[in-house]
Amino acid sequence: MQQASGIVPKDLNNFFHAGEVKMNPPRPEFNASDLQGKQVSFSRTASGGSFIVTNIPSGSIQDVFPPSQITDLKAQIEGNRINLTWTAPGDDYDDGQAQEYIIRMSENILDLRDKFDDALQVNTTHLTPKEASTQEFFVFEPKGINLVNGTNICIAIQAVDKANLKSKLSNIAQVSVFIPPEETPCSGSHIYKIMLKWLGELQVTIPK
Repeated sequence: MQQASGIVPKDLNNFFHAGEVKMNPPRPEFNASDLQGKQVSFSRTASGGSFIVTNIPSGSIQDVFPPSQITDLKAQIEGNRINLTWTAPGDDYDDGQAQEYIIRMSENILDLRDKFDDALQVNTTHLTPKEASTQEFFVFEPKGINLVNGTNICIAIQAVDKANLKSKLSNIAQVSVFIPPEETPCSGSHIYKIMLKWLGELQVTIPK
């Protein structure tokens, strides 16, 4: 198999041997069942590389996270004192320790909610916040409110962190003053004797 020029095409060189055409042997038939049980699992790991962070500002990073909101404030009045309980927030949301608490009270729940900064502030000088998620207890005597029977006292609290960031206003706890009426003691009594013919003598005590 030659062209007129006597040059054998390059792609047919493998078919000629000793002047005879030799065909390539046929490929073996493919049987999918032969692969069953011969598959081997493998994994491939590639490196993600590395990176360098530049232009990092010097000094401390600015605190932008305030303490979380207190949502479980409870109040109970005993005599002329009010007991408060709540769960401590953190410096950054629920992490760390807040710097201080601001507790205010009012007889009007709307004024306390809408004008919290103008309400009466409770002295919390000796109240140091605990670690986040710790139970807090605080007892105080309300000043500036006339405690008469039926007085309602509304109380709310804010937490403040070291960067002076404040939490949202807590839920509002409320207590009512109840003063039981004083009992008037009897100053004396008279004993009268009633002579009843069929019962004999009966003594009756009548308050003066």
